Amino acid sequence: MKKMDFLNSDLKKIFISYLIPGILSSLAVSLYIFVDTMFVGIGVGRDGLTALNVTVPIFTLFTSLYLCIGIGGANIFSLDKASGGKNCNKIFSISVLFTTCIGILISILGILFIDPIGMFLGATQDIIHLFRDYFGILVGFTWAFLISGVIGCFIRNDGAPKLVMVATIVANITNVILDYIFIFEFNMGIRGAVIATVISPIVNILILSTHFLKKNNTLKFCILRFDHKLLGKILNNGFGTFLLEISRGVSIFIFNNILVRLGGNIYVAAYGIILNVSYVIICIFSGIAQSTQPIVSMNYGHGLIERAKKVFRYGFVTSVFIGIVSFLISLIFSENISSLFINNDFELLSITTQGMKIYFIGCIFMAFNIVTIYFFQSIHESQKSILISLCSGVFFIILGFLILIPMFKINGVWFVYPFSEFLGCLVCLLILKKSKIQNKKELIQ
Repeated sequence: MKKMDFLNSDLKKIFISYLIPGILSSLAVSLYIFVDTMFVGIGVGRDGLTALNVTVPIFTLFTSLYLCIGIGGANIFSLDKASGGKNCNKIFSISVLFTTCIGILISILGILFIDPIGMFLGATQDIIHLFRDYFGILVGFTWAFLISGVIGCFIRNDGAPKLVMVATIVANITNVILDYIFIFEFNMGIRGAVIATVISPIVNILILSTHFLKKNNTLKFCILRFDHKLLGKILNNGFGTFLLEISRGVSIFIFNNILVRLGGNIYVAAYGIILNVSYVIICIFSGIAQSTQPIVSMNYGHGLIERAKKVFRYGFVTSVFIGIVSFLISLIFSENISSLFINNDFELLSITTQGMKIYFIGCIFMAFNIVTIYFFQSIHESQKSILISLCSGVFFIILGFLILIPMFKINGVWFVYPFSEFLGCLVCLLILKKSKIQNKKELIQ
């Protein structure tokens, strides 16, 4: 792919050229859980769905870590490139090295403490064996999920978004095919689903690695001493995205525990379906936001503030439009969507359908929140992205549970998500109104 001139070319053309690969790449990521959920729901049943949903916070941990390091590092990579590129290889190398170390550490700890983790996440005695089968294999390949995500962020910023798209799509098609084979042909149940899932990021890494053989590649590994200051800048820049994702994991944990207490495992299974469908939409929003990131960072680094703002507006309009369409689709086709995951369980279908219609209201507001968080990270205003993430992902979630459950009982749980995202949207608007976006020269020294 010919590298585009971020500073002089038509912004709309640049945005679209990054938008399509960005959305398809992020959308493909959501298939990791979506396909597993669909096949497990049909092939294993209600208990399988419940066990799978208990592990979802672990996926959010993977996503939050690779986005924190990947987006944080890629932002600084782009900003450094705009000022001469003295530290580009150093930024890339330290990001990948740190990612590998964190991935191996999580794998070791996860395997050693599998049962305590399961009990903490809400796995009851009747599903703990299913949790062990799924989580035990999943956590052993943490390094693969993290490395594929971080390298993908850097390659996208190195002018190859289409390769990231191709790698992600091929990896997830592999996941879909193997899911079917392992679950239905080999009768491997939930264990088959997770084996298919962990093969996927390995395929992703192999395809992404071809970028390093190309002539237009500027990413190179270098031998370096540990630079805690540079690592601190990378993590600080990506911390807003980390909070956004990890707070989603915390909220899922809270949702699971409240639902199992108020309605039992059937409500956790229903929430698992709703969550995985909504995750597809959230991944689209993330894809849009990630598409704007390299364009905003490069223009901002060169002092072209109005061009950076214009790209943000493109991302905002696109995301909100998709958010509205998503809500309307869920309102009209909630039963059809839910039935994809359910095999002759009419009670579960009824609960899921009702919950989905309420829950998806939040997608309209989430669209704006995600794009705003990524924008502030792209212009090195990480404190503002952190504030938005904490408000919508933690504070307003807790507030929603405190207010809505006493009022609406178990149905109040479905209202918590749109409630928190709406208030988060108000916080975004307030911060944007008060912000004066100016160029900063002290980004990388």
